Amino acid sequence: MRLRIDPPTPLAIFTEELELIVVVPEVGIPSIFAPPGVPRPDRRLVLGLIECAAAAVSEDDRDCVALMDHCSVSLELNGEIKGLESSFIVARGKQAVLGVLVAGTRQDARRRARQAVRYFTGTIRLDAP
Repeated sequence: MRLRIDPPTPLAIFTEELELIVVVPEVGIPSIFAPPGVPRPDRRLVLGLIECAAAAVSEDDRDCVALMDHCSVSLELNGEIKGLESSFIVARGKQAVLGVLVAGTRQDARRRARQAVRYFTGTIRLDAP
């Protein structure tokens, strides 16, 4: 499972094989992609990944956050190519390396990261162990 990004980002993770991709559109429900044969990730794992991405965005971590003015993103999975909305994409590589792709400004990135954390926190009952 790979992402095709045009123009390419400076982050190496987006050229590697990925094990998990979370696409958070500006409006609507986020999408989660995993390689075929791999079970859907647990909600708590996805929430943790999104919280790490939000922390990286708020700290302006250039090692894992790529801010782009505009780009086109497509997902290559099983030989098929699917276009993705590129506003906020979180990817996890094979060695648990995190990458965040944001189309927009730093303020857009922070806003979208907060939206993603709110959405995924709402999917988990925090009173249940």
